[in-house]
Parts: sequence; structure tokens; C-alpha cells
Amino acid sequence: FGVLAVLGNHDIWTDPAGIAARLKSVGVIVLRDRTMALEAGGGKLWLVGLDDRGYSGYRGGSADRFRYRWSGAALALSRMLPSIPDGEGRLLLVHNPDFTEMLTPGQVDLALCGHTHGGQVRLPLLGAPVVPSLYGQRFAEGLVQGSNTLVHVTRGVGLTPPAVRFNCPPEVSLLRLTRG
Repeated sequence: FGVLAVLGNHDIWTDPAGIAARLKSVGVIVLRDRTMALEAGGGKLWLVGLDDRGYSGYRGGSADRFRYRWSGAALALSRMLPSIPDGEGRLLLVHNPDFTEMLTPGQVDLALCGHTHGGQVRLPLLGAPVVPSLYGQRFAEGLVQGSNTLVHVTRGVGLTPPAVRFNCPPEVSLLRLTRG
């Protein structure tokens, strides 16, 4: 099916068009506010990719400000979803898991996210002291039942400053999806 990606906050802050072009030059399909259908097992799975909006809001931010800054993503999603036939799977690719709290029930079946890196530092019995999310530990890592959809958050392989990982190894997630 190929290798697919969406842009994250650091990509948006740096050079989104250049990064997308470089990824494309090595065969990566970058879904920038667009959909793509995969056909497998006699059915279709729709991938819905959203660009990061460059605002995470976790340091002194609020859910209202986050919603405002991500309203373009919500609008893009609302324009894409009607083109997907009812009953066909919808997989949302969005870097920041906090966006999934803006979804309404049934918009997507599963969201794949990153951004939080598992907190990078995980203390025994306490977890991650810092998780770049408005929702704290909720979206640190793994499969989470969000308010309106299932969300899988990978720790990923990258780092944000300070470039330290403790008790939180990098990961590449392998998920096996089955028709529900």
C-alpha cells in the first residue's frame, strides 16, 4: 500500500512544503488534509490525513484556544468525510492526539497519532512528569479510548529538547486492523 505520512508540529514550524516534497521524492505519500482509499480484503479503508496546525497548547494553553487554532483542521475534516461512503472504515492520521477530542462520535473509527513521545521520561510508579498534551497522561502512549473514538498514540522514534529518553524507549508500532 506504500508508506504514508502526515506532517507534525515541528514540520509545520520548519518548512512544511519542503519537508513534504522531500518525503515525496523518496516515495512517501504525504496526506495533507486529504483522503486516500486502500482496497483490501474485499473492502475499502479510507485514510484521512490532517496537517498539524502548529499549536499544542499544553503549556498554559486551554482547550478553547486549542479548538480555535485547530478549527481549520476540523473544517478540512468536515469537508472530506462526506465523500466517504457509509459503512467503509475511516482511519484518521493526525499528529496531535488532542485533536481527537474535537471529533464527534462516529466521524472516524480509529485515530493514529504521535506528538507526545510517551513523555520521553517515565518515572517508576509516577509515569511521565511532562506530556505535551492538554489531557496530561491520557494521550502519553498506547491505545486509548478517547471521548469520541479510539486513539493509538505511538512514542515514535524522535525526541524534542532536551534530547533525553528514560524508561521510555522509542517505538515503531505495528497494528493489525480487522474488519469490525
